[in-house]
Amino acid sequence: MLLDESEIEKKVKIFFEKYPAYKDKKIILYAPTFRDDEAQNPKLQINLDKISKAIGDDAILMLRLHPFVSKRFNEELIRQKNIVNMSDFQGVTTLLAVSDCLIT
Repeated sequence: MLLDESEIEKKVKIFFEKYPAYKDKKIILYAPTFRDDEAQNPKLQINLDKISKAIGDDAILMLRLHPFVSKRFNEELIRQKNIVNMSDFQGVTTLLAVSDCLIT
């Protein structure tokens, strides 16, 4: 998909139809590399409160966590309106296509 411009345009259009509030924001995708030693004790390697303050209202941080981390991740940890958990979103390539920046 990443090499097919028409497919990218189609996926990006569908994404923003589903999430219109993100259209005029800078999108930061946080998709960390999973480490096997975290399987028993998964954790976020990022301070959500600090990053939320740093990016402000003009940006959105999308979290794309490994399933081991995601299934133990407490949604209540996200208290900020500019951070969303997209771990269950089908197709990381779409998230890559709509993102302005990737943290991995």
